[in-house]
Amino acid sequence: MSWPLIADPAIIHLAEQPTWQRLLHQPSAQSASEIDDARFFLSESRSSFDELTATLKAFQTDPRTRCRFAARYEWLAQQLDWQQQRLTATDCPELMTWMEQLNTQQVSLIFPTAFMNSPSSMFGHLFLRLDSESTQNDLLAFSVNYGANVDNQDSSLTYMVKGLGGGYPGTYTVVPYYEKVKEYNDIEHRDIWEYPLPLNKSQIRRLMLHLWELKAIEIDYYFIDENCAYRILALIAVAFPEHDLLSEFQGRAIPADVLKATFKHGLTRAPEYRTSLATELTHAFAQLTSLEQQWVTQIIADQQELQTQAFLRLPEASRARVYETLNLWLRYQLSDAGSAVDESQLGYQLLLARSQISTSSDLKTAATPARPEDSHDAYRFGLGVLHQKQQNSLLLSGRVAYHDLLDNPSGYLAGAQIEFFNLTASIDNSARIEALTLLSLKSLAPRDELISPLSWSFAIGTKRHAFSPDNSELLHYLDGRVGQTFGNDNNLYYLLYGINFTQQSAQPDQPHSLAAVALGWRHQGAHAQWLAEYDWRRDVDGSQLEWQQFSFGYQYNLDKQSAWRFDYLRQALNRNYQHALQLNYYLYL
Repeated sequence: MSWPLIADPAIIHLAEQPTWQRLLHQPSAQSASEIDDARFFLSESRSSFDELTATLKAFQTDPRTRCRFAARYEWLAQQLDWQQQRLTATDCPELMTWMEQLNTQQVSLIFPTAFMNSPSSMFGHLFLRLDSESTQNDLLAFSVNYGANVDNQDSSLTYMVKGLGGGYPGTYTVVPYYEKVKEYNDIEHRDIWEYPLPLNKSQIRRLMLHLWELKAIEIDYYFIDENCAYRILALIAVAFPEHDLLSEFQGRAIPADVLKATFKHGLTRAPEYRTSLATELTHAFAQLTSLEQQWVTQIIADQQELQTQAFLRLPEASRARVYETLNLWLRYQLSDAGSAVDESQLGYQLLLARSQISTSSDLKTAATPARPEDSHDAYRFGLGVLHQKQQNSLLLSGRVAYHDLLDNPSGYLAGAQIEFFNLTASIDNSARIEALTLLSLKSLAPRDELISPLSWSFAIGTKRHAFSPDNSELLHYLDGRVGQTFGNDNNLYYLLYGINFTQQSAQPDQPHSLAAVALGWRHQGAHAQWLAEYDWRRDVDGSQLEWQQFSFGYQYNLDKQSAWRFDYLRQALNRNYQHALQLNYYLYL
């Protein structure tokens, strides 16, 4: 093996190559590595050139280093035309045993959709599945995940605070795919999209060797940017170094946006869609007649109803639909570790009864929804007009992320709202803030007789006090509510109740605690959405402060990335009334 001189121009050139930078997790030639763990480096400075020279020296003086940094070795061997360009089982027995066990022939990008009742899952998730030729069942494949090593004693609020500030170390892990599915205690509610990556054998080998290099390496986890989506993309970038995948995600990495980036660069193929148990069950139950639905609920309450003459007199097709729906319900209950259902007895009865009916149930599977990569982008810019108190103003707005109930829902979880830093300013004789939403979360998950998810909302921000005489006051607020939602994805009817904390900027020493109740209806049309809501609040400290608001919003989608929105607002404060009209053009970027 011929070892090059450190001052050789070829070495300097190699240090500037995208592949080397991807192997060091440097987003660009000018940036430092995003990995802080000292075990990942052989040089003190960790710069691209110093790390390359230190790596070459280590390969020369300590052959064991070649196994520790196998992806670096094989890439350098190819670039410098070394005699031995591939490591073997003789060189690195532990590494090659690991490679043979995984036997990866195909890699897929996996996107479980959002689940609003978990802070870590609100935006969805991304990880990889490693398929081998011998894998007949996808659940028996292996998966690659990057996640925070969370203290199980931490609350959801603590998780969010630590996650935002890099308070958790994160690691890549390789586990069986079925364990990853099981790990999601909310997986029964989440549909999954599986996107094959067009990797050849050499790209797969480099990715796997680099994954070995990252074994047990800790990387600070940040909820907003350096999260699961970004780290999985960094791994994919090692296989596709010619693509600049990471530069557009400096500061924010949302799983759906990362997925879109892989499509933009042509790195993903058409996906497979897997419905969750909750989706299958809800869809099947909705297809039943009212009588069949009644029988399903009766049998769940009392399994002896299966043997009654009244049930057995039903037409065979009707009983088949009931049996199949009950079987879905049973599988859904099995996914809940806390279920007290006698699954074995009921499951046997259902399978036996269904096998005795040859008639088809005609239950249809859930239709494939719009793909996540076909959704509108997360940034939103708005230009509009405001009419209030007999005056007209120009409106400018900007939202960092992500989606609200009036945005085009295609590709998003129905009934879910997540907004970060949504700022609206008005301009007439002067410019002023009309509203600043720091965080707004809303989960309107419809319930039926079989599934009863909790609906809830949380918001924190500030807005212009509509009843301020000179429009100078701001109202700071913190609002939290829970409740119920009924209907379906096209028509959601909801009731939310809770508490609202309000403080006027002109009276910082006089905060108000208000009981709050909201009634609303959201409708989804072919090209438009509308939302009507009545919101009532009353002070609980005896000051007799009562506030009411009726709002109506209508958005017409021009295309995926633009829309017109009209809003009407009527507010009442102790029988004093104010009205406001807004018309905005929104552009999603």
